[in-house]
Amino acid sequence: MALDWSKELKDLQNSAVEAACGTSPGTASSYNGPALCIGMVTGAPQMFQFNKVAGKMDYFGPVVNRAARVAATSAPGEISVGPTTKTILQDPSPEYTISSRGKHALKGVDTELEIFTMLPKGLEDRQVAYDALRASLPAFSSSVSSAVSPESKD
Repeated sequence: MALDWSKELKDLQNSAVEAACGTSPGTASSYNGPALCIGMVTGAPQMFQFNKVAGKMDYFGPVVNRAARVAATSAPGEISVGPTTKTILQDPSPEYTISSRGKHALKGVDTELEIFTMLPKGLEDRQVAYDALRASLPAFSSSVSSAVSPESKD
């Protein structure tokens, strides 16, 4: 891991990995750290407005909803991307790998969307844990069907 994380972040153990895989990640640093679910799609929001309380912009529209739905398919610690984002990221890359997880039916999206997992180089062993996490949770496994071509639109 290229970043110099604090000791507290390095010591966070991913208990979800332990529960799904039936084993503790132990000292394997690739399983340590915050376990965020991230979803990325490409497009422009249809609407935005300034949030006076937060002092920042709020974004709305189908692309924002689609990103949230893609994130919802992610296992803890996983970065999931749609097909257009994958194309823009120009896989293959010396910094990360991208692999297809097949087609998913997402709430509020008319057509099934191919979703990809993006992993930094050196952390590819996490894929096994992500697959185990998705298999252990019915919400993940019920939305997957067959793979499609990368020409799909986000």
